[in-house]
Amino acid sequence: MPLCLPRACSTSLAIRIALHVLRRMNSPFFFNHTPIKTGPALKYIRQHFTKDICESELAELCDLDTAVFNAVFQKENGKSFVDYINSIRISVAKDLLLETRLISCVAHRCGFKDLDTFVKEFKKIENISPLSYRRGKYPNSHETI
Repeated sequence: MPLCLPRACSTSLAIRIALHVLRRMNSPFFFNHTPIKTGPALKYIRQHFTKDICESELAELCDLDTAVFNAVFQKENGKSFVDYINSIRISVAKDLLLETRLISCVAHRCGFKDLDTFVKEFKKIENISPLSYRRGKYPNSHETI
């Protein structure tokens, strides 16, 4: 026999369950959208993702010691700063793959030093190669790397 609760109780219970789930997931919807300590690093990464970005540079922007920066970054953002940079680069690459003929040009324009690293990171994040991604969007494409 199902347990019947008054509507107010069931709503309150539903909210508490939702908050619990969000906490467990370390969701950005539960926490502040702007990370307190790593906000300057996020802004810098978004503006300079096509360039080489080193950990010490970001740590200095956040007024943190390099030794603790990555741990703080990961705690506030749910991923390491390297993974965060690569996720932005791959996000931009997905758009460029549909506009740019050579995949090596896409890799370079997104800040990857070489094609192999780009392909490896693309597969890691998207679970598909850049060429397969392009063919999925444009099945008649016969582009090469």
